[in-house]
Amino acid sequence: MKNLFLITLSFCLLLSGTNYYSQSIDKEVTFELDKKAKRGKLANVEIDSQGNYKLYYITKTKSKKIKFQIYTFDPNFSFLGKVDDELELEKVKSKYSWFNFKGELYSVVGISLNWNPAMPLKLKKKETSYHYDWLLLGYHKRVKVLEKVKPRTDDGMKYFAKGYFEDDVTGDIYIIVGVAPGLVSKEAGAQYTDLRLIKFDWDLNKVAETKIPFEYGQEVAFAKGFAEPDPENPTAVGFSGGVVVFAPTKVKGLDIPVDENKGNFTFVEFDKDLNIITRESFDNPSPGWTIEDMQWAENSDGKKDIYLYGPAAFGKDKYYLYAKDLREEVEKLIVESDVFNIRKVLVSKKAIEIGFEIEDEELAEQLERLIDKIKKAN
Repeated sequence: MKNLFLITLSFCLLLSGTNYYSQSIDKEVTFELDKKAKRGKLANVEIDSQGNYKLYYITKTKSKKIKFQIYTFDPNFSFLGKVDDELELEKVKSKYSWFNFKGELYSVVGISLNWNPAMPLKLKKKETSYHYDWLLLGYHKRVKVLEKVKPRTDDGMKYFAKGYFEDDVTGDIYIIVGVAPGLVSKEAGAQYTDLRLIKFDWDLNKVAETKIPFEYGQEVAFAKGFAEPDPENPTAVGFSGGVVVFAPTKVKGLDIPVDENKGNFTFVEFDKDLNIITRESFDNPSPGWTIEDMQWAENSDGKKDIYLYGPAAFGKDKYYLYAKDLREEVEKLIVESDVFNIRKVLVSKKAIEIGFEIEDEELAEQLERLIDKIKKAN
């Protein structure tokens, strides 16, 4: 039980905001748990207003009731007491807000799609079933496909998916698409300028569509929603809108207008109804910038501060589509060489280029040869 208590203590430190990785354990206490708790499951750890530690163990579960043992320790880890508690399942949530139980089994109907940007959009109606696991104290999910459709615009044009994210709570799906008659049409390149946001509900009904037209061809460099996890089931994530970043592109074999400014990226923020909140162009000094993720915080006026981040280097003379390919090849060589890691930086609606120096002359020469090879191929 000594190891278990130390793990619990570490978790408490993290919850209280302590920088755990820069600290060392300076106090250690061993306590023997009740046999029921040993056979049970540690379900939650919290610190009360007096700084006391509370450990909640689930010791027994039945079809309608659940038993707990709650251990309390003071801030110096001295044992204060143990309480046994037994509640009906439907009353546990009202007493213990951390208990994420919505029933042994429940289902949500939603939508998914096959991710293939080279083919017209095809949607699948699915049923996601969540089954509670008393051992893990969480849900397992299974997905079953119910129906398939190929949506079209009102004038019969085809959608081509560029990115998407699914709302596990409502069953809705948000999709960034390009619109064109088809891949073999002379107007196939239109899917890189006639860009739109579309949203479908769980019953395959299109509930919203917003056009984001461009004069020049664009790729989706990044897309992500503002996540809002279901408080009763953290494995189910909903969304309240999102962000898309578009990058100028040049696609071989397609007749599309090309922006001469390869770093003319466009930031778009939208709400859950696909209303455009912000559309802003910014000059990105590195078209090969790989946006890996975003962080955001909501202000008192409801507006969000949004930060995009990821490594940016190489490919400054290429369009996004080929600069990204170049980055991936170079990063592969760097990783295989195990010489250094590319640094990352947070940026706010504009890219900041990251430079680095390579002390290994042999690696530097390999990179130069690789870059020259890819440049000639493109």
